[in-house]
Parts: sequence; structure tokens; C-alpha cells
Amino acid sequence: MVKSIQSVERAVQILQCFTQKENQLGVSDLSRRLGLNKSTVFGILTTLEHFNLVEKVSDIGRYKLGIKLLELGNLVFNQLDIRQVAGPTLTPW
Repeated sequence: MVKSIQSVERAVQILQCFTQKENQLGVSDLSRRLGLNKSTVFGILTTLEHFNLVEKVSDIGRYKLGIKLLELGNLVFNQLDIRQVAGPTLTPW
């Protein structure tokens, strides 16, 4: 079993709740889904917001994924070696 830091684990769980279909979630939604106190979820969202990993949808009190995730995703994308990733699935003619 991997030893993990609970607060980081919870932050990742919150980020993973966002989907294409559910791209905006509120504190209550996340609290219910993850079985965490609203105050815990709110504290984590506030921290994630500080680092631009989520952003508040101002008029409805919900959150969506933040621009920093796109920046991080682009870093991963730019480091990919497509031959290495696709190689095992490609077969020679």
C-alpha cells in the first residue's frame, strides 16, 4: 500500500470529480459525493483556487477546473514521445 498524504489525496479526489458532463460542481455536490464535511471541501477548493487549479463560477457558487491544469497538461503533452506511446499498439505491415 502506498503511503499518502490525506489532504493531497482529497484534493486529487475533488479534481477527479469534474467530468465533461459535470464540469461545474458546488461544495455540497462534492461533499456528498466524497463523504467529506462541507468545511473540508471548501477549504480544499479555496486552496486549489489560490493556485488556479479550480476557479469559482462567480454568480452561482460553483467551481470549475482552472487554467493551471491546462498549462500542466501541455507540459505533459510536450514531453510525450508519440513513437514510444503508440509503438506497442502498432504492427508492421
